[in-house]
Amino acid sequence: MLTKTISLPSYMNVDNITPFYNGSFVLSTFDDNKPVRIIDVNGVYTFFHFIAFPRQRYELDKCQCTFIASHNILAFTDCDENSVCIYNTQTGESMTVFDSKIEMPRGVCEGPNGSILVCCGSSVVQLTPRGDVLTSVDVGMQLRAVKVSKDWTQLAASSTEPGNHELRLFKILK
Repeated sequence: MLTKTISLPSYMNVDNITPFYNGSFVLSTFDDNKPVRIIDVNGVYTFFHFIAFPRQRYELDKCQCTFIASHNILAFTDCDENSVCIYNTQTGESMTVFDSKIEMPRGVCEGPNGSILVCCGSSVVQLTPRGDVLTSVDVGMQLRAVKVSKDWTQLAASSTEPGNHELRLFKILK
């Protein structure tokens, strides 16, 4: 049941939405001068004023962010820099993660135990909230997006390959 419609400006292209606090959402945008915004249920936009995001317009699939409430962190992928930036949304502190496994990072989401899952080519790379690489798993297709079920038992991954529009589901082993 639709409860509300919020009109977005014509220039705003959103490619990821993550729950934030108090019913607000973090929007990951592309082709915009602000790659990350917060929107509340009334359609009012705010920003992370004390976080210095790169000041550039990213194209589709060149950056994405997700918010992980359990650690108060925002993870931001930068495909051109082959990096993942992790911002503490309470203190403004940040770190940039560079690793040989992080190549062309695209989609990003929260993983088990507040970890960060990042689409890197045909692999899903798992990072700790402090930026340490835990593992990398090849899923056999070029990835655009990844999400984990609420009960942390399944991972869904989608493809960017032309002619290969698949959504693959994987069981998460504990």
